[in-house]
Amino acid sequence: MMDTEIFGGDLGATLRRIKTDSSGAFRRSYNFRDITVTGYSTLTRIDRMEIIPGNASYFLDLVEITGTNTSSVAIRVDIAEGTGGTVLDSIVIPATSVASKIYTVPIPASEKDHNWNAKVNQSGEISDNPITITLVVVKNDTY
Repeated sequence: MMDTEIFGGDLGATLRRIKTDSSGAFRRSYNFRDITVTGYSTLTRIDRMEIIPGNASYFLDLVEITGTNTSSVAIRVDIAEGTGGTVLDSIVIPATSVASKIYTVPIPASEKDHNWNAKVNQSGEISDNPITITLVVVKNDTY
């Protein structure tokens, strides 16, 4: 990828800088505010909490998980769709640290109006210190 500048009329001022690949095709990153939904919750022990509520109009496809761990032990958190649904992925958050997973291809929701939830899945030593989980989903109205 390389920067390509687009210049304006008579002034020669740079109007925009875009990324182009070797074939000259350009790519541009976007943040689609109207189609992304972010939710977070704080968990302790073996809590299961809804992170993002369901939406009757859209499938909510998971694109990112981030966890912050304030305890002195690593904590595993399971991510599921729907109340009591099947675990679709897990994230291990190291002690007193942050971990994140970003999916190149979103994990698709199986149905509209399903929530995304998280549950501490920990055997052995369990801390009472909170874990904060943040999920980002994109709205998808067709399958």
